[in-house]
Amino acid sequence: MLHHPVSRLLEVCDEVIVVLAPDVEEPSMPAGMRVEFARDANEGEGPLRGLSAGLEVANAEWVVLAGGDMPDLQPAVLREMLRAARETGVVAVTLSDGGTDRPLPSVLRTVPATDAARALLEAGRRSLQDLLAVVATVVVDEPTWTVAPCGTSTSRPTWTADAWIASIDAARTADLRVLRDRAPLRRMDGVTARRGGAGSRRRLGR
Repeated sequence: MLHHPVSRLLEVCDEVIVVLAPDVEEPSMPAGMRVEFARDANEGEGPLRGLSAGLEVANAEWVVLAGGDMPDLQPAVLREMLRAARETGVVAVTLSDGGTDRPLPSVLRTVPATDAARALLEAGRRSLQDLLAVVATVVVDEPTWTVAPCGTSTSRPTWTADAWIASIDAARTADLRVLRDRAPLRRMDGVTARRGGAGSRRRLGR
């Protein structure tokens, strides 16, 4: 099962970083798959710790985070999430699913996400939702990501011990900014957006 999400991620990413628990043997991968393995040195401390381990070795401007149990990842959905990240300049992009903002898959801007994850872990916070709550985030509404141009819905996973981080080298030179000014919720051309700093949410919808 492992190579399925990796192959999907490699359709939009230059490399994939697989974060493993300290005592887990590195899985064999098909020849030619560009995979780097990292270790979560603190097993049992939640998914945010695993994410942090991957972010620490990521070299790209943006990363895509996905679960190890997501063989049906849709590259078109991931591309739309990356596009939203580049166009809005926020720290995170995630999907709304059944009225819930889910953390997997998500797109994260590496440096501010790394800093936020470190601070949260020092404060004893462990969940991916904790991270999304403190950084500027775009949430793509379900009717948007389940139809064209994405073409089809992606899988609806649950969290497993393995974390996946795919580095997006192509986005390194993007001219991006973190939005820090605050303004009221408003609608423009069918898009609901809230500009803000840490913890603010912007919703993109049809």
